[in-house]
Amino acid sequence: MAYFIDLFSPETYEAFARSSRDISGFRSRHRNVAEKIRPGDVFVCYLTRLSRWFGLLEVIKGPFTDNSPIFVKENDPFVVRFHVQPKVWLEIEKGIPIHDDSIWTGLSFTRGLEKTSLSWTGKVRGSLVRLDDQDGIFLTERLKAQSVGGRPYPLTEQDKHKLASHTVNRPDKVITVSVPEDAGPTETPEIIPEDESRESIRVQALIATIGAKMGMSIWIPRADRSAVLKVWKDEGAEVLERLPLNYDDTTLRTIEQIDVLWLRGRSIVRAFEVEHTTSVYSGILRMADLLALQPNMGGTPALARCSQVILGPRSPYTKTNCSSVGRPATLNSRSPSARALPAEVCRGALFLVAFTLRVLGTALLFLFFVIALLLSRW
Repeated sequence: MAYFIDLFSPETYEAFARSSRDISGFRSRHRNVAEKIRPGDVFVCYLTRLSRWFGLLEVIKGPFTDNSPIFVKENDPFVVRFHVQPKVWLEIEKGIPIHDDSIWTGLSFTRGLEKTSLSWTGKVRGSLVRLDDQDGIFLTERLKAQSVGGRPYPLTEQDKHKLASHTVNRPDKVITVSVPEDAGPTETPEIIPEDESRESIRVQALIATIGAKMGMSIWIPRADRSAVLKVWKDEGAEVLERLPLNYDDTTLRTIEQIDVLWLRGRSIVRAFEVEHTTSVYSGILRMADLLALQPNMGGTPALARCSQVILGPRSPYTKTNCSSVGRPATLNSRSPSARALPAEVCRGALFLVAFTLRVLGTALLFLFFVIALLLSRW
């Protein structure tokens, strides 16, 4: 018996709960892993956004391919499917948070970590990741005990907000996006030294200066505006007080959080995220949301119009220009140490040329020696 993680979003949790609960589905990219799963193996169910363990599904048969809608009303992407039998299925409020002490100290990939750490999250970023047998047995015992009398874990206001999905209607489909809150974070933010904080402000001001000299209107988020304007003292530049865009509130709330926007008239020409000491993922998420919300913004593919600038010794990425068209900005689209790349390429090319010339020269000398030897014998 093997144990595999089965990720559910709140939406697919509800869809599965409404169904007959005898089929679990995965995306087509999981097909190769799915072929290794056998009857009797167990899917350990994990709820994203709330980070809770809530179910056990025993594999009865599969995998098989079926695109009939179960988890999504149309174009269901979870087409690699298994017949399953639920052994445990908990209501969301009975699901056990991974940060609960009883879970945190029992799992091999969280034990010994600070609860603020994110190093464990790689284990639960995708479905069909195999759990260590010890972890699988541990979660099975905890979930079975929870199903027969465990205490509930009521949803906090923060949990309820995470469950509230924000949808945007596009002509081709309805998409779900994450929208930042206007209020500050609920957790105590990391204190960032003033010189590091000002570095990102200076970069925002520099980007704004370049855009203004190109005749663009500039948007800077309200939270950063006063600090940026202290550095950027171009009185002739047009800094927008509000975005002149006819988008719905959800879209605007996402776009307004992007660090710098260049606009020409009512069109976004460039979008920039600047990360120095903070995590790069929030910037990537905003860019991905922007592309998802407005895939043809300004009449051209939006991805060709987004850029990321990442500074600081803690980041392996020094600069990114999202010039590739047709996919959102991801870590894989970044070029590590972009500023150093040209020099490395030149050095490598010179070494290759020198080595090739040396080999050719040696070969020619050997050929001349052989020819001379043959001629002397004649």
